[in-house]
Amino acid sequence: ARTLGRLGVEAPPTRLPESAEEARRAAEDIGWPVFVKPASATGGRGIARVETAADMAEAFETARLVDPDGTVLVQGLADGEDYCLTALYQDGVPRVHMAYRNLETFPGAGGFGVLRETVDPGPMPAVAEHLLGPLGWTGVVQLDFRWDGTADGTPRLIEVNPRFWGGLFQSIESGVDYPWLLYHMTVDGTVPVVPDVPLG
Repeated sequence: ARTLGRLGVEAPPTRLPESAEEARRAAEDIGWPVFVKPASATGGRGIARVETAADMAEAFETARLVDPDGTVLVQGLADGEDYCLTALYQDGVPRVHMAYRNLETFPGAGGFGVLRETVDPGPMPAVAEHLLGPLGWTGVVQLDFRWDGTADGTPRLIEVNPRFWGGLFQSIESGVDYPWLLYHMTVDGTVPVVPDVPLG
């Protein structure tokens, strides 16, 4: 969250409170409702949409217990739908990317994607480069956005996953075999050319 602010990457307002009371004040500053989430977790565990101050303490403690370091984020909501950009970078340079959107999640909103569709990435790769280029990123990464899916819309980054993602099979079935590409990048120092990704 701090890095996004420093680099000027579009994202919902995000705070890193150290107590439930700080989380409540952050939510009041951002505006209710907010998402409370552990900084490091997978599959939507520990994420809660909090509508009022009365529910903040429980949501904060749940997220704190899920995160390995006890770090909790309070994040404002963003318009649009969930879109995911997957990529392989080498020294801050993108080598390949593909995008998908979750059509169904489990459990419910914010959970793990269980039905996906490969989509045109639109402006998402440019946002990713704005973040990952200055960091000199090397390796795989998956970025979650809220976006309206239009070329004129602004994708707002809500999460960065510095690892293989749950929908890796979607990428492979779409023609982007990330484990194989990462292997080549690591062993050969180059990434093979990937054909155009079929959409849908």
